[in-house]
Amino acid sequence: MKASEFKASALAVMRRVHGTGEAVIVTSHGKPLVRVEAVRGASVSGYGCMADRGELVASDEEIVNFSSGEWATLDRWDAAMPKKKKGRPRRSR
Repeated sequence: MKASEFKASALAVMRRVHGTGEAVIVTSHGKPLVRVEAVRGASVSGYGCMADRGELVASDEEIVNFSSGEWATLDRWDAAMPKKKKGRPRRSR
């Protein structure tokens, strides 16, 4: 499907893909650009998507003996970051 066709009927295409489960490839100048496919049984939030994919590289002893002084880098980072202003943003004139 051409990108211009998808742009004109995107919502209808997404509903069709969701209903049929058949993916649609959107092209630009004849080259594949994106693939629109239905989400089936996947977590939309992404929570837990990396479960059992990591590795702990510290020993139990290193974790137990960890001192809070080793977090000083984070304190310096927080101090260096600009503070966000509170309140409403000003309108430019």
